[in-house]
Amino acid sequence: VMGGHGGHGGHGTGNGNGRAASLSRTVMQNQFTALAERINAGVTMLQRQCETDRRRLAQLEKKFEAKVDAEKPDGRERWAEVQGSVSGLLEETQALARRLDGLDERLWARTSGSEASKQRNRELEQQVQALEQQNRLAAAAAEELQKRQATKLRR
Repeated sequence: VMGGHGGHGGHGTGNGNGRAASLSRTVMQNQFTALAERINAGVTMLQRQCETDRRRLAQLEKKFEAKVDAEKPDGRERWAEVQGSVSGLLEETQALARRLDGLDERLWARTSGSEASKQRNRELEQQVQALEQQNRLAAAAAEELQKRQATKLRR
């Protein structure tokens, strides 16, 4: 009777470990999902800002061209300034795009690392289940041996 009860106790502990590992995986997946959503929101915001800046820049260029046409003499100098500003804005936009690519690569590296971790967790879980099965078989064999000994003693 005691051997059978002990076997159930070991099995319950195994389920607790499995639940803990599953909970841990779920928590990790939720954290990565939340991180990805925050990054996507940031990317979307930067894209909108970039588009807004482009529209504003186009408006400023049109205004400036109108002024340059009105003031021909020093219009060339101002045009050069505007072109410099536009070049600066383009460089800034490219720098933001590079930062975004770097962020994307880091997120990809983290999530692919998470895949390796998940695989390792699955392997460990399988090993734990195999050990639990061996433990149950050993307990059953010990119980059977105990019954045989008791039968011999009664004879």
